[in-house]
This record gives sequence, structure tokens and C-alpha cells, in this order.
Amino acid sequence: MTPAHSRDCPMAEQSVGWVLHALEPEEEFEVEGHLVGCPVCRTIVRETEETLGLLGSSAEQAEPPPGLRARILGAAATTPQVQPPVPPAPPVPVVVEPPRRPAAPSAGSRRSPWTRVGVLVAAAVAVAAIAGLGVVNAQLRTQRDAEAARAQSVVAMVQQMSRPGAQHAFLASAASGQTIAAVVSDGGVRTVLPVDLPANGEDRVYVLWGLPGTGSPAPLGTFDVAGGAASAVSVGSTSGGAGFAQYAISIEPGRVAPATPTDVVASGRAEI
Repeated sequence: MTPAHSRDCPMAEQSVGWVLHALEPEEEFEVEGHLVGCPVCRTIVRETEETLGLLGSSAEQAEPPPGLRARILGAAATTPQVQPPVPPAPPVPVVVEPPRRPAAPSAGSRRSPWTRVGVLVAAAVAVAAIAGLGVVNAQLRTQRDAEAARAQSVVAMVQQMSRPGAQHAFLASAASGQTIAAVVSDGGVRTVLPVDLPANGEDRVYVLWGLPGTGSPAPLGTFDVAGGAASAVSVGSTSGGAGFAQYAISIEPGRVAPATPTDVVASGRAEI
């Protein structure tokens, strides 16, 4: 990590915007030229890319509704299958005339009842498909808005990491070893980004713990994670502004932090 006193650069925020492609073309050229000679901003760019990579790997993919295929097949199965009518017997001619060659039917006059059935089936399939696509588009819009809100939270956390004296930690799952949360501590205010923490429900709560070098873990505050892309949440400190060697997150029954953690789901070493 770059020392805290050297991370103060006036181009730090523009470097984060450059990673997110949120700058005007002139600003992008300016930042690219600045990055060549500024190790501080290159470190900020690397940390921002790593954090966005964690978010990208945790985003759920939107799939078409499971019932869409069944609705399409059901519409086709319930469409009446009309049998072609039996043509009536031709009348007995009274006067015998030379047979005339009938004119070739036009393309529009060849549509049989079977063709009309096919049109009805195709229309039913199209209506069902359009309805299903509407549901998928709504899901994609919801996911896009949630990811945009979480990206803004990432920018705020990266800016906090860049401040002198701020601590941060990436917390790995106790089961898989994958990073599932991040913590930033700045002046006693601690922020948690639940990268891949599942929703806790109403009967349980997440607790952030501070682990000193020696001694017992200290409960720093509780927080909730709802379904979907979770944004960063502030977790109040009950132990002042002192830093910790490690941070951990546990899931606890009820709505109150216990004296000691019950089920630790993630932990990680604090860095400056």
C-alpha cells in the first residue's frame, strides 16, 4: 500500500472517474497524461478496478422467466386445430362443353384453413414472447439501477480509502475464501460494502466486529442486507475511533449484537 501521507493528490477523484468512464474526452486525456507520472493515482486506479471486479463477479445474471417457455407451448397446444372441409360433389353437367383449363390461383387465394391455424399459433407465440420480454426488461432495468447505486457507493469508499489515516479491509468468506464484503474506517466512522452477503431477513442481523491485536472482539454495530445489489451502509462505532488489526462480520439471531460473535461469516486484515 502507498503510505497514507502520500495518497493526497488533487487528481484522485478524476482518477476514479477515469476508471468508471465518467469523464469528458478532454478530462480523460488529462488524467491519462497525469497517470504516467503519478504513482498515487495509479494505485487509486488499481484499487478501484479491483473493487469493481469484485462487484462484477457478484452480480446476478437476469434470466427469462421460467414459465415463459411453458406459456408459449401452452398457447400453441390450446389453439383449435380446424380440419379442412370436404368439398361438395360437383353438379351433373346438362350441356357437355369442352373442358376449360382453370386459371392458376393467385398466391393470396391458396390460404387454407391450416394456414389460418398457423397464423393464430404464431400470433399467440408472439404475444407470449413480447410479454415475457417485458418482464425481462423490467428486471434488467431494476438490476441496472441497483448496480448504479452500488457503483456510487464504491466511488465513495475508494475516496475514503485515499484519505490519510483511513483503514480498509477486504473480508473473505469463512466457507469459500472469496471476498464478500469490504470495510472502511475513517475517523471513527465505519462503512461496510456487502459485496456478496446474502439478505439476512427480519429475524437476524449482521454485526461488524473489530479485532484488536490482543483481547476480545468488540461489536461496532449492526446492519441489514436486503435482496439484490446492496449499497454501502454506515455502521456506528461503540469503541471510539481506535483502529483494529482485523475486522469480521457475523450473522446473529434477533436484532441485537451479542457480547461475542456467534457465527462469523467473513473476516480480513486491516490495512492503511
